[in-house]
Amino acid sequence: MTNERVDDLIARIRSFSRFRRYTVIIGVVVTAVLLLVFARGGTREPVEEEPMEPESPVEVVEPEEPEEPEEEKEEPEEVPPDGSIRNPLTGLWAPEETVSRRTLGVVIDNAPLARPHVGLGKAEVVFELLVEGGATRFLALFLAEEPEIVGPVRSARHYFLDVLSALDAVMVHCGGSPQYYEAREQRGIVTLDDLRGGGDFFRVSSPGVPYEHTLFTNVAGNRAQLADREWEAQEPPASPWGFAEGRDGPGIYGQRGQDMDAFAVKFPPGHATYSTRYTYDEETERYARYLNDEPHADRESGEAWTFANVVILWVDTHRIPGDREGRLDMHLGGSGDALVITAGRGYSCFWSTEDGFRLHGPRDREVRLSPGHTWVAIVPTDTAIQVEGLQP
Repeated sequence: MTNERVDDLIARIRSFSRFRRYTVIIGVVVTAVLLLVFARGGTREPVEEEPMEPESPVEVVEPEEPEEPEEEKEEPEEVPPDGSIRNPLTGLWAPEETVSRRTLGVVIDNAPLARPHVGLGKAEVVFELLVEGGATRFLALFLAEEPEIVGPVRSARHYFLDVLSALDAVMVHCGGSPQYYEAREQRGIVTLDDLRGGGDFFRVSSPGVPYEHTLFTNVAGNRAQLADREWEAQEPPASPWGFAEGRDGPGIYGQRGQDMDAFAVKFPPGHATYSTRYTYDEETERYARYLNDEPHADRESGEAWTFANVVILWVDTHRIPGDREGRLDMHLGGSGDALVITAGRGYSCFWSTEDGFRLHGPRDREVRLSPGHTWVAIVPTDTAIQVEGLQP
């Protein structure tokens, strides 16, 4: 064997010896660790690993914390002008002294030759009622307002007393039917009658206008006569209806109402000259009134009249048996069906005169009108109300 092979063999033996020595040392260390583990109970506390979230193709957005709802702000209470209270007929503010008194009800002619009217737009409430011959007349109510000229003034009918008595109002008129004078005497009702020397009346002639359509009256002058005769009151009259205020809008609680932006009152049958229609203006929140398809306007100013509310009262109506003039009778003592039209919608309700004139909804719920002037049409039970877009 050569010296080179001997040297190589010796080097391998030495390397193998070192490897065995290292192996022994490692074995001793591992054995010691295992003995130590088993000596402490043979268990180890597991190490919690954080789970890996799977990747998602959709970006996950953490939900935002919901905002706290804003507290509802209470509407500021309306502060009345100094010395003012609500007008019970309109719901508008008025000087207290102008509404702490009795209402005046002026009978106004509506024959075609009596048109155009004067001062009717100043009335806080206007009632329209049928008379004989298919014509209508108006009861214009004045409380805070005092126009200097109103008319033309005409004669009264006995059922006019039912309306005005229920409102504790004093009638201003020129004459009346036999049934009217009989009822007035029986009931002891006071009125200002031009034919009996009461009231402040005067004539205004116009070319082509018959004499019976030329009588006018001054509301302030009539009120002065109430004071002179000690017929005046010191308290405001009762309101026949409620008014929208704050969050309590117009209408009747529990009713959604029917859309009534435009409608027509078809009475009496066959007398188109007395038919009326109304259109609602959302900007002004008022109804324009058309009489025989013409804007109902004032003779003096030319201003077309508008109303915040229109009310329809259906009343049992018939001709008086044996009356040669064909005069009518209306059963206004009691109650009946009604329709309140306000703010573009119509609401079914009831009228009653059993404890003063009033409107009420089902279950005696309050009827709330929009503040402002009101037109009331008292019509026979078969009178149709035609809503635009619907069949009568």
